Amino acid sequence: MCDVENKILIINGVNTHIKGSGYYALNHWLCSMNKFGVDYILFNTVPKLISQKDRLFLKIALFFYFFPGSFFRVVRVPLFEILYKLSLVTLLKFIYYLMKKNMGSVIFSHHSSFYLMLLINKSKRILIIHDLLYIRSKSFGLPRWINKITFAIELEIYKRCKLICLLSYHEYKLLSKFINVRMSLISVCEETLSVSEYVPNKEIALVSDWRRYENRHGAISFFSKQKVKSNNKIKIYVYGYGSSILVSHLRKLTDLNIIFIDKGSYSQYDEISPSFILVCIEKGAGIKLKLIEAICHKKYVLGTRPAFIGVPPKLLNNVSEKIETIDECFTRINKLNLQQGIFNNFIKDYAATYKNIGSVLKYEIHSR
Repeated sequence: MCDVENKILIINGVNTHIKGSGYYALNHWLCSMNKFGVDYILFNTVPKLISQKDRLFLKIALFFYFFPGSFFRVVRVPLFEILYKLSLVTLLKFIYYLMKKNMGSVIFSHHSSFYLMLLINKSKRILIIHDLLYIRSKSFGLPRWINKITFAIELEIYKRCKLICLLSYHEYKLLSKFINVRMSLISVCEETLSVSEYVPNKEIALVSDWRRYENRHGAISFFSKQKVKSNNKIKIYVYGYGSSILVSHLRKLTDLNIIFIDKGSYSQYDEISPSFILVCIEKGAGIKLKLIEAICHKKYVLGTRPAFIGVPPKLLNNVSEKIETIDECFTRINKLNLQQGIFNNFIKDYAATYKNIGSVLKYEIHSR
């Protein structure tokens, strides 16, 4: 049994209760900790007892649960995400928990839990950064002065930690220039391919959390600029939370000779049948979780230039390609003859570049 001082408390958010990229990334990290013998305790900011079936009830319940943070949601500026989940209930529960247990370190796995850092000594703070708020602010197309303020405040937060785990290679290099804190690139999925039989097709899908404004904006902006030369109707399948919202916008683009098919949310990535994933990012940085998750499930990724920011280019040479138009996209699809071997090579390079969070934390414990 591990001593309490060596245990790690993980602040777990509401999004990991629902199957999706965050859910699978968390489970990968927990498996990694188990593999390397890192003892941890999950602290759920929201109890799993809240029903996910009644969406209206869930929204109302979360509004009151995250009081007063719910009021900050009206401000559509990424910096305020730090306050979105500010909750008196969570705060009191966290204080009570700290009074009972003296944890060795505390992992804050999302920006919305960072306010709880104020109750923890600097020497115990570990952050997992999915994406910089500064990068997200740029993807919103906000004024430069807001982006600068966002980055300055972020740096002040990150300086006051003992370890930062990042998912983005681009953001890792950026932060290294400004702060002197130990940092590590960590993996978000197993260093193995999906075991499903590989039978490639010529179909294409859009996959994301379409409830996020910046994700919808990127897709809508991309397709708004397109003129499809093909006389045949082209089908594109749309997956993810809020897919109906995106599809309703895209169907209004009458100049496109494309049929957008709403496939809704998915619980397992193998439910996504197309062999090609199109990632449309206009500004900011790519969706690292979605990108790597797709390739690990043997999907070839086609995307705009910003879509690949965050993953080392050498990893993506054979499993992805930059495109600027939808015609380029379908030209490439028709020419490619996909083989599983290219994904095997990606996995080898990926494992050599990204560390298991379990090994990173084990080193951290023994170096105290």
